[in-house]
Amino acid sequence: MKKILILFLSVVLFASCSHSNDEPEVISSDRTVLAYFLTKDLSELQSNVVSIFEGLQKTKEASTALIYWDNRDYNSSVSVPSILKFTSDGNGNVNNISQIKYKEDLAKSTNMFNLVIGYADVVRQYSANQQSTDKDVMTTVLKDMISLSSTKGYGLIFGSHSESWIPSPNVKLSSRAFASTYENQLDIIELNEALINVSRKFDYILMDACMMGNIEVVYELQNTCDYFIASPMEVPGIGFPYSTIIPDLFSDNVSDYTTNICNAYSTYHAAEGHWGNCIAVKCSEVPVLTNELNRYITSYSPIDLSTVQPYFSSTTNSGKYIGLSYDILDFVNKLTSNTTPFSFINQLKNTVVARSFVTTSSVTGFPSFIGVDTNSLCGMGMYIPIASKSTWNSYLKQLLWGDASGWADYITNNNL
Repeated sequence: MKKILILFLSVVLFASCSHSNDEPEVISSDRTVLAYFLTKDLSELQSNVVSIFEGLQKTKEASTALIYWDNRDYNSSVSVPSILKFTSDGNGNVNNISQIKYKEDLAKSTNMFNLVIGYADVVRQYSANQQSTDKDVMTTVLKDMISLSSTKGYGLIFGSHSESWIPSPNVKLSSRAFASTYENQLDIIELNEALINVSRKFDYILMDACMMGNIEVVYELQNTCDYFIASPMEVPGIGFPYSTIIPDLFSDNVSDYTTNICNAYSTYHAAEGHWGNCIAVKCSEVPVLTNELNRYITSYSPIDLSTVQPYFSSTTNSGKYIGLSYDILDFVNKLTSNTTPFSFINQLKNTVVARSFVTTSSVTGFPSFIGVDTNSLCGMGMYIPIASKSTWNSYLKQLLWGDASGWADYITNNNL
């Protein structure tokens, strides 16, 4: 009887050990990815939520994404601003939904967004009257999101409309530099205040919003994150390809969430026949670059800007953005007759650590990079003050970039 018992226990132990060894070892990511999505009329954000869910299926670590959703016009099941939680187990299951189950549900569903929202854990809801573009509301929501998932680091995605740093008239709260929803808008000065008041520096901020990859924006927000990922151009409606880049956004490897993200962005939009470019900026290098640029700005005499690579559309909003943004490296190249010092070029490379361009397709009205030597471009844009943009010039002087760059003095001295 004793031998039988020993044999039985041995079989049980062996089976237990064998089962344990067959289980894949899954570790947890040290980062939570936060997404702040808001607008009253951007239906593509629905596709972004679906894409994030599908991207989470590909993570090899247990990973959590929290999405603040304020897009009330598009879905009755999320009738108030809410925080949605999606958690991957690192084995393809998100919120306990297997990939097989998801495919089966997709085959029966008539609305992918409603399906994915149905999988979400709604972990926080807010008043239906909440203004998500109010800086204090934004601070509160981001603090709530951080409290809901305790990790070493946080990445932050913003998805909304934007007009880079420029002001817009006839708005209730402020200019529409970054976000808009339900007639209320937020400028980048307020955005910076909201982020600073979170009292948490983000590993990166990814701007899935138009024209935010310009140095005026980066300089204003430089103390809120380690890396800043954006495009100085208008972003095609679908934005970033989250189903591809989500694993990189959880990575500890900087090149994964800078170089890989930029390359994926341009590869995706090239395949779709779109336009665009993407950059990743190391924020700690921005002050050094500013000092280098200041030397050229303080001695600037107007040049023919038509010779400098633009990043603005000539047709959007009846040409409203003409003159908004020119490539910084190409600008200095033209100033120096292509004798830009190596020290300046090297500092640009230290600052803009990743860049990519759509070089195989173009769209009328948008800058094309077909046949362009992109090695002569840094990818980050900058406004060059001109007399016809007096409203822009006045507002630029209010930004941190205005004084730091020397453009504020230039505008004043030249009565622009």
